[in-house]
Amino acid sequence: MSQESKIPFLRNFNPGMNLMTVFSLVFLGVIVGDLVFWMLAKAFWGVNTFAENNVLSNELTPSTFAYIQTNYIVHAICVFLTPATVFRRLMEFPQQDYFLIRRVVTLRMAGIILLVFLACFPAANFLVYFNQQLDFSFISPEIGEQIKAMENSNDEFKIQLLGQPGYSSLFINLATTAVLAAIGEELLFRGIFQRLFIKLFRNVHVAVIVGAALFSFVHFSYYGFIPRFFMGMALGYIYLATANIWYCIFFHFLNNALGVTMGWLMGHGYDVSFFDSFGGGTDTKWIGFGLLVIVVACLILMINKLINKELIHEIKEY
Repeated sequence: MSQESKIPFLRNFNPGMNLMTVFSLVFLGVIVGDLVFWMLAKAFWGVNTFAENNVLSNELTPSTFAYIQTNYIVHAICVFLTPATVFRRLMEFPQQDYFLIRRVVTLRMAGIILLVFLACFPAANFLVYFNQQLDFSFISPEIGEQIKAMENSNDEFKIQLLGQPGYSSLFINLATTAVLAAIGEELLFRGIFQRLFIKLFRNVHVAVIVGAALFSFVHFSYYGFIPRFFMGMALGYIYLATANIWYCIFFHFLNNALGVTMGWLMGHGYDVSFFDSFGGGTDTKWIGFGLLVIVVACLILMINKLINKELIHEIKEY
C-alpha cells in the first residue's frame, strides 16, 4: 500500500477514543513539560522545582520574570503545541488540512473579526462583573472567601508580571501570553477538541458549548469562568463560520494582547481602569449588557446561515 493511500492511525478509532488520545497526549505533555522545566530551572536558577514550591518573592525581579516566562513557554510547547501537532500527524491524510491552517486570510474578513471582537469585549467585561456577583456563600462563607482571596492573589501577581518595566517585558509578554497562547490553545481547543465534539455529539451547537466550557475550565478561574465561556463560544462559531483557524487565532490574540497591554500600562502608572473595565464598570455596565444582548441575538438569528455547511460535512465524515 502506498504512503498516500495509508489510513492515518487515529482514523481507525471512534471520536471517544480519539478524545482519550488527546487527553493522554496533553497529560503526557504536562509531565514532559515539568521535567524539561525542572532541568532548566536547576541549570539556570539552581531551583529544584519539585522540592521548592514557592521560589518567587513578592517583588518580581528580571531573574524571576525570566523564570516564569521560561516555565510558560516550556509548558505551552509541551502541553498545547506538541500534543496538537502529534495528533494532527496521526489523524491527517497527506495533503489534507485537518487544522484548517492552510487557508488564505483576507483583510476584509480580518476586519470583520476585529469588529466582532470590539463588540464581544465589553460584553465579556459585563459577564466578568456578573460572574463576580456569584460566590459560594450560600454553601459556605469560608469557601467563598478562600476563592476570592485566591483569585485576588492571582490577579495581583498577574498585574506584577504584566507591569514589569521596559518595552522588552511588554514584547516578551505579547509573544508568550498573546501569540504563543493564541496559537497553541486554538490548535488544541478549536482545531481538535471542537472537531471531535462535533463528531461525538453530531450537533455543532452542543460541540461549541462543551468546547467552550472545557476551554474556560482549564484556565482554573472561578470568577472568570462565564466570560471565558462566552469568548470560547465566540471562537467556536468563528471557526465554524470562517472555516479558517487563523481568524480564531487573530481573535484570541486581540483579546490577550489587549489584556497584556493594559497590564503593562497599569504597571507604568497609567490610569486605564475605564478601558480595562469598559462594559463592566459602574457607569458602563449598560453598554456591556446591551452589546451582550445584541451579540447573542445576532448569534441566534444568523448563526445557521453563517455556519460553513461544507466544513460541518467534512468534520462529520472525516
